[in-house]
Amino acid sequence: MLQSTRDHGLDVPLVSIGVPVHNGARFLERALVSLRAQDYPAIEIIISDNASSDETHAICARHAGEDARIRLIRQTENRGPHANFEAVCLEARGRYFMWAADDDFWLPTFVSRLVAELEAHSEAGAAMCATRRVREDGTPLDEIRFLGRDDLARMGALRRGLAVLTPRKYNLFIYAVYRAEFVRKGLPYFPRVLGGDRIFVLQFALTAPLRYVDEILYLRTHRPAHEASYLAQFKSLRVRFGQFRALCAMIYRSAIIPGRAKLALPILALAYALFLVRKEAFQVKTELISMLRGVHRRRWEGAAVALAGLFATAGYLADAAGGVSGRLTASPLFIWTVLGILGAIVGLVLVKLDAYRRFWLRNVGDIAGRQREVEARYENFERFAKFATDLLLAPPPSRSDVNLEGWAYGQNNQNTVRKQVYFARSLEVSRIRELYLKEIFPDIEAVSLPIGAVNEVSGHANKADMLYVCAIAKLRGAKRIFEFGTYQGRTTYHLALASEQTQVTTLDLPPDPKWAYSKYNGIYFRGTPVERRVTQLFQDSRTLDTRPLANSFDFVFVDADHSYDSVKNDTQKAFELLCPGGIIMWHDYAPKSAGLVQFFKEFTQQRPLFRVKGTCLLLHIDGVDPMTFEPHPMLPSLELEHKATDPFQIEQIYHH
Repeated sequence: MLQSTRDHGLDVPLVSIGVPVHNGARFLERALVSLRAQDYPAIEIIISDNASSDETHAICARHAGEDARIRLIRQTENRGPHANFEAVCLEARGRYFMWAADDDFWLPTFVSRLVAELEAHSEAGAAMCATRRVREDGTPLDEIRFLGRDDLARMGALRRGLAVLTPRKYNLFIYAVYRAEFVRKGLPYFPRVLGGDRIFVLQFALTAPLRYVDEILYLRTHRPAHEASYLAQFKSLRVRFGQFRALCAMIYRSAIIPGRAKLALPILALAYALFLVRKEAFQVKTELISMLRGVHRRRWEGAAVALAGLFATAGYLADAAGGVSGRLTASPLFIWTVLGILGAIVGLVLVKLDAYRRFWLRNVGDIAGRQREVEARYENFERFAKFATDLLLAPPPSRSDVNLEGWAYGQNNQNTVRKQVYFARSLEVSRIRELYLKEIFPDIEAVSLPIGAVNEVSGHANKADMLYVCAIAKLRGAKRIFEFGTYQGRTTYHLALASEQTQVTTLDLPPDPKWAYSKYNGIYFRGTPVERRVTQLFQDSRTLDTRPLANSFDFVFVDADHSYDSVKNDTQKAFELLCPGGIIMWHDYAPKSAGLVQFFKEFTQQRPLFRVKGTCLLLHIDGVDPMTFEPHPMLPSLELEHKATDPFQIEQIYHH
């Protein structure tokens, strides 16, 4: 039965997310975290563990225990990928449904953006977005978009069907958001063959329009091992025949494909046959070129290998033709020979033309490509130089019974550098954009604050951080501010100076003699005129119920416990407290805070952040994408000129 969330006070339809998984522990954690982080208020996540033998079930069980929206199904035996794919769909209760692969991840707006597209276009059966493919280490590979003539929403049913049966990556629509009823009706005809996803998408393309949103909200992991396995299985004639037969059977039997679309079966069958032939031809060509490259120094041997390969290919084609060759002549050997000679001539011409093409691209055409390659090598060298230099600062200490103090000093120095190197590496793979404060807030220099915002006795080498935090709050005219972590209340006091109407709520642990800082809690603002505008909460933030305060603060500052779990908890609640258009800031993003650094390394993969250059501050501005934000110009200076002309200049890592 389809459900909505009206009985929970939200007038939005329920979205079911199906996650079929088998031995997917390597990437599953990342996938589930990104699905749970969806900003759409009404989702259920159905996980079907197909009798995994690794840590998959433990990961799923932990997430199910933490989130009531997750339902976990444990298959007692491996039912195969297709049955597992169907299992999550059959358990779905939502009005909308989507499949989610265990090794991919999604931006927080994926579901909400695509549901909105379907709600706005009632005639559409599914909606999909642009895709960024990433390597297994998370680095970008390429982007897949369907613009202009490639947009399925602009096509009629037959043209959509023919488009899906081309090498374009329309098979990615298998991971679109669908109308659940639409999927259930088509599910009995899911092709249980290699590459069945493209055929399954064809069924929907022939039935209803498919919408496309040109925003990258889905990140798909490219797995070379999976691709190699697919290509190895595709070589089998039995597999290709099975794919062709599955397509014809699905079109003929499907109860949701309109009758007029079924009349196009011969055209679609021919299109799919051509698609398979093109795929085979590309594979043969790749293998031949690989052979020629391997023996290019022995010209005659190379020619012999090429001819042998082409004769074998011609023989395969003649054998596949079967009775056709028998009717042409009484001698199949004659047909094989003629086809072999013609194939050899055509094949060698194609190889030669491809060599000219590659020569042109390598030496003339792909100037931009060569420049990108040089830049990539340059960046890799620069990164290596940074890490090598850092490590050389602290060589491994050798313990000496005579000089234990020197050994301890060396060991401590090495641990310090390790933290710095880990921080630098984490920053480079995080989606954190570093800009100067004035590049983000062009009017910030006009803001004045008491010098007391700077704590002179702080252990921070850079003492301007709190001045920046309070200046941003004042620039934005923040009226309601929430602070995680009070301590003396110095920052609390200066945040309250943002305006005369500003109210600050500050949270810290209850006073306890075992905490050395307890006796100093709030002493900076106590007894001052701003104390009446400060509300102190003494509570562990993990037990804080944000519902009475939800979406009511225009500025949130997080500077409490820096362990991974605490930062994760405080960040989640900061977003719950934040009102539209508000700002969240975090302090102590630095080598000393390993847990905090690790959390933001993961968190920013879905939600990028700003980092204010030269500080420990991270920044989120609601409604602003840091990766596409256009920085405001800085006043020209010798320092900026030097940074622009000296790319090996390393910014000082200010504290650890």
